[in-house]
Amino acid sequence: GAIVNLDSRRDLENLTRIAAAHSAKQINVGIRCSFELEGAYSRFGLVTDGDDFAAVVAGVRELSNVTLAGLHCHFPFRALESFRVRATR
Repeated sequence: GAIVNLDSRRDLENLTRIAAAHSAKQINVGIRCSFELEGAYSRFGLVTDGDDFAAVVAGVRELSNVTLAGLHCHFPFRALESFRVRATR
């Protein structure tokens, strides 16, 4: 019942193998995202305007027993406006 966050093409390759081996199981995943915010990028994840991000999203969508259940980003900023910008992006 957990959600596992993917943050690389290698994670997608592992997920693809696991999903194929457990085709009767529904798997929920998130994708860790990185984008510029206040001059910094998230500590983890795929740059959202890069090829890797698009490839991982497309790869997840191709797996019939995998659901994209969330997006995750990690920034050190705690101001409320920072969270509004993250949600919009």
